[in-house]
Amino acid sequence: MEGGYIQQELVECNRLRSVEASSNNNENPAQWTNTLSNIYDLKAGDKVSLYSSFISERGAGSEKTIELKGRNLAKSKTFTYITEDAVKQIVTNKKIQSTVTQHEETIQLKDNVANLIIGYYKNTNGTGYYTLPRGSFGTLGDGGVTDNATKHPFTRNDSASEGYIYPVVDGDFIIKDDYSLSPYSNGNSIGSIYRVKNDNNKFTLFISKYSKLSNVDSIGINAGLGEEPELGYSIDPEFRVYYRYREKLPIEVERGFNSAQFIADTITKKLQETKSIDTLKFSENIENYEKDNTVGNTIITNMIESNTYKTFNCANRDLMNGLQLPHVIAGDASTWYNNFQIVGWKRPELYEFGEKINLSITNRTYQTYNASGNIGSTPNNNVILYTGDNQIDTEETRKIYILVDGALLTPTKCIVESVGA
Repeated sequence: MEGGYIQQELVECNRLRSVEASSNNNENPAQWTNTLSNIYDLKAGDKVSLYSSFISERGAGSEKTIELKGRNLAKSKTFTYITEDAVKQIVTNKKIQSTVTQHEETIQLKDNVANLIIGYYKNTNGTGYYTLPRGSFGTLGDGGVTDNATKHPFTRNDSASEGYIYPVVDGDFIIKDDYSLSPYSNGNSIGSIYRVKNDNNKFTLFISKYSKLSNVDSIGINAGLGEEPELGYSIDPEFRVYYRYREKLPIEVERGFNSAQFIADTITKKLQETKSIDTLKFSENIENYEKDNTVGNTIITNMIESNTYKTFNCANRDLMNGLQLPHVIAGDASTWYNNFQIVGWKRPELYEFGEKINLSITNRTYQTYNASGNIGSTPNNNVILYTGDNQIDTEETRKIYILVDGALLTPTKCIVESVGA
């Protein structure tokens, strides 16, 4: 009413105090809702006007800001990584088959996008792994009178009945710093064998190209999913194709001015972002309807994976008991190969390059090089390479084999063909 009393009220509509901000809802930063402490009853003739407004740009309050424009850096980089196509059992939700593809992708680099290659390793700390080669977990711990295999695994001598494959490791063709002598029971006598040291070193994880998993029986190194060795010349799992376990994770930060803290928080959230949630169930018999089993399907556990926290398929006593390897040797179906989907190597570069050499099986000869890179025959101070059609006998390949982790492969020899054993 003109000339009447005017009551003015100031209302702050700050997005930092909005409903969306408190719930981390950033779907539309330009629209938000503020909850008012007072109730305003607007009547005819009342006016609502905007007194002032401010636009806060991220990083504006910081003394040191980083501007990311999202521009192309006119550079490219080739990334090598793997993707896994897994088949799951429909009732239990467990993986029963895996096919892995390795990619080489050339990406144009941008100033606000980082493409991380994430790999994994296992420390040889005495838990959660066993060293290769091995035929089984042992036969004495399977419910018999003697159960020492599981009760005293660190004090009982290894033997063929416990799953050790003997003889395998030749002391002339190993990097002796990686091995230690261990007691071995052979009948009534006790000798010594070379075993991989449990010295907490890191073993880089690799994954098989083709795998059957869980309790699914299969025949052949690649379980019928890929090409098998010609004429069955080997049943060794090392003749599978293994890829280094590398995943590509692109992380993008929004364009504009950003504080260092905001960039760090964005990267952390992406790394910790939940990737998948799987519920594993137990079923007495998956071939029956649930009502026909004596017990219903039961949830065992939930598996939650993030971009940097993963679960891996592991070997176990049920799938690698003493009966499985004889089935493989006889050409029958077994679960023995299911235990070798994930393996680890201490020197992955040596394995990867040696694998390329072993792909050429014609016209291979021995060449021996001493530590200086010249042909020689100095005992315990040389490296043996296979040479053939692929012209690996070059200065570059000598450096790869002679210089591993910046040190010479001394005082021992290394045959390339044996690095995957």
